[in-house]
Amino acid sequence: MINAELLGGEKLLKKLDNLEQLLGEPLRHTFQGSAELIEGEVKLETPRDVGHLAQSITHEVDSATIPLYAKVGTNKIYAQAVEFGTKPHWTSVKNLEGWARRHHVNPYAVQQAIAKRGTPPHKMFSKGWKSAEKDVIEYFEEVGNAIEQRWQQ
Repeated sequence: MINAELLGGEKLLKKLDNLEQLLGEPLRHTFQGSAELIEGEVKLETPRDVGHLAQSITHEVDSATIPLYAKVGTNKIYAQAVEFGTKPHWTSVKNLEGWARRHHVNPYAVQQAIAKRGTPPHKMFSKGWKSAEKDVIEYFEEVGNAIEQRWQQ
């Protein structure tokens, strides 16, 4: 027969009971800071005309006690076409008149160019992430250290 005793077991259980306090606040701070940083970088990379794409880009942090994610995005349906570009397609001149007027180009020429070549990708989310990536990695390295320090208390 082997008897084993876990020394410090009560202290361990107390820490595990406080996981929300141990992990929740540091993770929320990290996700919030990372999402705000990425959102700002994406907005800087977003093309601006009359549309409200840049203003529509927001972030959301998981509302759970211990957050597991943050999202940066937009509710504008056309954002995907701006991010990735489009294949050649036909669009109405009415869709292009305002843009063409503001850029002093013939809307029929723009229509023909889109029909022939599509639209180019702007990659604002990809570029925004790339600009923020180093700092986001640092945020997550710091949260690991913060959690470790809290664990040791």
